Amino acid sequence: MSQAIDGADRADGADGVGGADGAYGVGGADGAYGVGGADGAHGAGGADGAHGAGGADGAHGARDRQDGSGLPAQPAPHTDAPVALDIFIPFWGEPDYLYAAVRSVLDQTSPNWRLTVVDDCYPEDVSGFFSGLDDERVRYLRNEENLGIIGNFSRCQELAEGVYTVFMGCDDLLGPRYVETIERTAARLPGVEIIQPGVEVVDGSGAPVLPLSDRVKDLLRPSGRATHVLAGEDLARSLFVGDWLYWPSLALRTEALKGVRFLPDYEIILDVGLLMDLITAGARLAVVPDVVFRYRRHGASLSSEALLDGPRFSDERRFFAQQAARMDALGWRRASRAARQHLTSRAYALSLLPGALRARRDVRPLLRHALR
Repeated sequence: MSQAIDGADRADGADGVGGADGAYGVGGADGAYGVGGADGAHGAGGADGAHGAGGADGAHGARDRQDGSGLPAQPAPHTDAPVALDIFIPFWGEPDYLYAAVRSVLDQTSPNWRLTVVDDCYPEDVSGFFSGLDDERVRYLRNEENLGIIGNFSRCQELAEGVYTVFMGCDDLLGPRYVETIERTAARLPGVEIIQPGVEVVDGSGAPVLPLSDRVKDLLRPSGRATHVLAGEDLARSLFVGDWLYWPSLALRTEALKGVRFLPDYEIILDVGLLMDLITAGARLAVVPDVVFRYRRHGASLSSEALLDGPRFSDERRFFAQQAARMDALGWRRASRAARQHLTSRAYALSLLPGALRARRDVRPLLRHALR
């Protein structure tokens, strides 16, 4: 099911920033820990995609809400009312980027958020930064032991109490109207389970870029100035053709999120497995054109190394085969066919061949994935 909604009530002017985490095909490729990517491997000693200093360009300031969304209009730390957005940063990465990410949350035009940073025993101490913040909406937690990517994401999921939950990467930046945009979309589409705002991809210096993986995403996702709502087989099929979502920018309705879990066997594509569980349970996805999230893409960092050396493609083949059988059981024949074909994932493997040959690496895993 796909539906376009008139975008006449969009905010005047987008933030001019956006975010991205995924790669060509299923799952992320370039992200730091907490972004659902393959490269910034947990325990690798640093993030792969890194944001520059600065933070969002908006200023602090609350706005009175009269849109009938049912979401809290002001932060209410001393009441039982749920906050509109529970934003989590499962932290393992470069501290300076983390600090910039936190500042971008503090710069939101809407005050209806809570930020929780869950430190998975990163070697460098970052607690001092948080002790110096004078905002009770920000909390810093450090795990007693290293839980790994899936374990730390699962802990964030357990802690979520807001109306919507965001798993923000530790090197991501929110545009100042991110929370406001999610609230406005939730008011227009009550109960919508997944909200994908507009994104912008930038390079290491902060300049806008559009590498191949993100050009493919642009081609695959709904376009235009209207908000699109997708669900069911149409949505599943679209994502099996190619994952055009940006995981750390998504706002997930917490009530629905609590009913699924991160699959323990798919670290690299943990986001796609959880999203498919939501979609097959009836979740709707709203694709909003407002660009309010920034993600930094590094074109030649650790991506190719991780993809060539890790279990990425064997995991994907196993995942697609399982999902194809699942789609068959639901009677979603077109989605099943798309999962078996996984065309952009195959094309992505082929695109890595020249680099693998130049590096004198074993290309058989790439060919196996592309041609099977």
